[in-house]
Amino acid sequence: MKESFFIDGLKDLVKDLEDIDPKNRVKEIRAAARLAVQPIIEYQKANANFNLGDLEASINVAFRVGSRSDPARVLTARVGPMKKTSGRGDDKHDLIRINAKAIAQEYGNVKQVPIPFIRPSLENNKDRVMTIFKTELKRIVETRRNGKS
Repeated sequence: MKESFFIDGLKDLVKDLEDIDPKNRVKEIRAAARLAVQPIIEYQKANANFNLGDLEASINVAFRVGSRSDPARVLTARVGPMKKTSGRGDDKHDLIRINAKAIAQEYGNVKQVPIPFIRPSLENNKDRVMTIFKTELKRIVETRRNGKS
């Protein structure tokens, strides 16, 4: 159940981002990506089947920084059902069988017809996500330029 898309055409922004310290660069790209994926998160939460219990509560974003084996990849964002627990303190509870619930809704099973919510969240929001991401990266670059001047 892995759906993804890549953003091309960011060469000028990447060139400008290379001037930023590597640790801050990843931090700032992660912040821009977190804002950009919000429409996907909202769509998935709005379309997650409420009858399946904790599916909506499990929808979140996780980031993984690129590795030495793949130096071209700076950051990978994963959006969708993923948490093993929800809440904090006394309100904390396990999210039971989240992957099975997500797969059942996305692809259907013997008891349930498919009601996709992950693929459509990407398809319906990818232009919006790319626009937000590019805008945020441009803002970061401009802020850095103005700060250096």
